[in-house]
Amino acid sequence: IRDIHSWLEFRRVLFRSDKYGSLFYYYENIRVPPHFITKPDSITLKEVLAHPNTEVRFVGMKIVGMDKVMNDKSTKIIHRDEEKNQVLFQIKGIFTDPVSYVKVVNSTQEPDGSYKDYYLCVPPDMKTCKQAVAWTFRLSAKEYEPSQETWCDIVVVLPL
Repeated sequence: IRDIHSWLEFRRVLFRSDKYGSLFYYYENIRVPPHFITKPDSITLKEVLAHPNTEVRFVGMKIVGMDKVMNDKSTKIIHRDEEKNQVLFQIKGIFTDPVSYVKVVNSTQEPDGSYKDYYLCVPPDMKTCKQAVAWTFRLSAKEYEPSQETWCDIVVVLPL
């Protein structure tokens, strides 16, 4: 870093050097241990969950990767919808209460032919993938019956 007080941003990572030349690492504006940035493949979910700072645990989970979090032995799988390739799972230890996510697959194909996964944070009392996805639209599982999916949204026909 040329200017000792300058900030360098690379994606969501910030590096800051103090007047003594010490380097500090930030992810989404949260200071994290250096190896979370310099060697992200070496950190484990167990290590992240053992960190004393809640914010570091939360961004650490993102650095580890939601796919690895979902497949970790400490993660509780609540429901799978094999037909839609959706998974509802819960992780304890990030915050005081458990945190639940539903993994969904974008219906729009990427330019390389793949389909991107998204992880939506949902309330911890969700029981099924459908209920969790419906919640993101402020609907009940019974009300959620999309007639089509588009690149920008899901079209839901509501009864009159």
